[in-house]
Amino acid sequence: MIKKVDKSPELISSNAAKRVLIVGGGFAGLSAACRLRRLARGAEIILIDPQDCFTFFPAIYRLAAGELPESAVCTPIAQIANRRGFTFFHDEVEKIDWRRNFALTQKGERIPFDYCIIAVGGRTNYYGIPGMEEYAFALKTKDDAERLEEHASELVRRKGSARFVVCGGGLSGVEFASELQGHLSGRCGREWDDNSAQERLKRENAREGNGNSRHKVTVVHALPRLVPELPQAGGIAEGRLREIGVELVLDSPVVRVGRNLVMTAGGRKIGADVIVWAGGMRTHELIGRSRFPTVTGGVGKATAGSGAAVNRFLQTTANPRIFAVGDCMAPVDAELRRQVIKTAWNAAAEGETAAHNVAALMNGGPLRPFNPTACPVLFTIGRDFGVFHYRGLMLAGRWVVWLKGLFEKIYARNFA
Repeated sequence: MIKKVDKSPELISSNAAKRVLIVGGGFAGLSAACRLRRLARGAEIILIDPQDCFTFFPAIYRLAAGELPESAVCTPIAQIANRRGFTFFHDEVEKIDWRRNFALTQKGERIPFDYCIIAVGGRTNYYGIPGMEEYAFALKTKDDAERLEEHASELVRRKGSARFVVCGGGLSGVEFASELQGHLSGRCGREWDDNSAQERLKRENAREGNGNSRHKVTVVHALPRLVPELPQAGGIAEGRLREIGVELVLDSPVVRVGRNLVMTAGGRKIGADVIVWAGGMRTHELIGRSRFPTVTGGVGKATAGSGAAVNRFLQTTANPRIFAVGDCMAPVDAELRRQVIKTAWNAAAEGETAAHNVAALMNGGPLRPFNPTACPVLFTIGRDFGVFHYRGLMLAGRWVVWLKGLFEKIYARNFA
């Protein structure tokens, strides 16, 4: 049971174990917990998250496309906590009182802390597009991916064909669309043996001029080129997607979404049985609800957007004992903000930096500034083609798929 605080909560007594509260169990939060356990062995480390498992997000699009089982991308956080020596609570923090150093949870707990690392990530940003939140599937969490996969597979089994529209042509949208296209044209098609369904499909496709195609995957993107996170790869992504049969609607912002319809700014209406939103993120509501000072930076997944304002040591400007890492933070320094690309790699590095600095504050040591390092970007376009980019070098081919899979296995093993 968590010790509750009184009406005037104070820091835990100096002669007791220091308590570090980590809010969020993603890449940043788990990296912080594991690193801090090694640096501050006497500290009490509590990690709290509303999800009961750690999701390996770089592979979540494959879960949504039906290519991987849940067990391949999810690891129970309690299992990690037991092995790494910290405490996990399955709960959600609703507010952090950064003046008095305690957190309030959804289950009614009041948790005092000496230090806190906020790693709650971001929320899906629908940009106020009418109907998008109501009718489109998001692609951010394990639950999102499972709902999408279950709905899509049931639809395909029932109707025999489906029109999928992916709104957003960034890395997530491109990887999901290509994986989905491969899934639909592969074993998924061979599973149907209902002759009456086959004949119905042939008649419908003949009327619509679709030949023998059962499915259609379309990517609608607001910008003229795909993959704005990596502009050099946009042309490669476009060519490869068209080659495997994905339709592209570029330079066409989505302005409205209906139950089975996507409308673009140019007036185009695109029919859809399944709509997927692979757009950007917004600041987690915990940051606003706790009234942390914020910084608004760039827009989109690839850059640091609005988030809790932090200095170069990742300490919030509100309280130097509270750190913010991952998608929920934004550096005050404009140059650092430009360098902090929102990837799992950087989130884990930020978590480790915050853990080092918490331990330094405990022990009276020097703080370490967060210095983003160049990291390779690997993404796949279908089952047998990928793109590799690192420090200006860009390569593509089948071998990237193998390399990406190897990297993911090694990285996921760190949290297993």
